[in-house]
Amino acid sequence: NNHQYDVTDQSISSTEIHNDRITCCSFSHNGGMIVSCCDGGEIKVWDSLSSAVLISINCGHQDRVTHCCFSPSDKLIATSSWDHSVKIWNVGSGQLMVKYEKHTFGVNWCEFSSDGEKVVTCSADKLVKIWDAKSGKDLVICHGHAGGVLQCHFSKDDRKVISCSSDESLK
Repeated sequence: NNHQYDVTDQSISSTEIHNDRITCCSFSHNGGMIVSCCDGGEIKVWDSLSSAVLISINCGHQDRVTHCCFSPSDKLIATSSWDHSVKIWNVGSGQLMVKYEKHTFGVNWCEFSSDGEKVVTCSADKLVKIWDAKSGKDLVICHGHAGGVLQCHFSKDDRKVISCSSDESLK
């Protein structure tokens, strides 16, 4: 079950939306939607008040979906997977907009920049990559971790990226 809690820790809604272990969930920036993903590769977007499923993408990935997030405009979602890919989907239609397959191992995390024009991703391939959200073109490839990179985040002004790794380092 997925549960939403208010700040007083009281459950305000609960719904079963996947038939597999849920690996990530995230609110849209306006709070009206939630995206969730699971081990089986399924991705769902649902209304945060009614819990109605708005979009269901079955077999969006061929392996575990590790992370999902909304773009700043809430019009797109990005998903990363152990199938070595990151995909960007249209929230309104569920249509695949961009397929990024430039990591050589499973992708652990994805995040849009604050303007929605770039995506940062990190992988078990020890790399952090910043790429164009529309074209999928690599903009920056960051080397330096000795182990798989677990998470990566843009700074508020998008001028820096921080990452953490299984090698016990932050870069």
